[in-house]
Amino acid sequence: MSFAPSTINDGTMTQNKLITFEELPAYVCQLGEKIEQLISIIQSPAEASPQKEIGGIEVAREVTRLSRARIYALVAERNIPHFKRGNRLTFRRSDLVNWLEQGRRGQKGGPA
Repeated sequence: MSFAPSTINDGTMTQNKLITFEELPAYVCQLGEKIEQLISIIQSPAEASPQKEIGGIEVAREVTRLSRARIYALVAERNIPHFKRGNRLTFRRSDLVNWLEQGRRGQKGGPA
């Protein structure tokens, strides 16, 4: 008795080979390993592109979605969390997120 029209050998797909009943457990085992590899790849996209916690104006623009000019104006007014070392302007992502959360408005007719 034979089954599928293809089989997996050494990580590659081989076409036009029928799998016998005796080969079926090894085939299923190989499929299980491939599925585990795919799951681990799918579940770890954050490791491939980690976000910077501290950065310059681009981090501030990404988090706040404000223009460069608006961010510079907020810095000049000292209304946005930032650090300055010499001429270098630096922002911490978590500080910006907290700053945005503090500015959240309540719903009409609900708690503020």
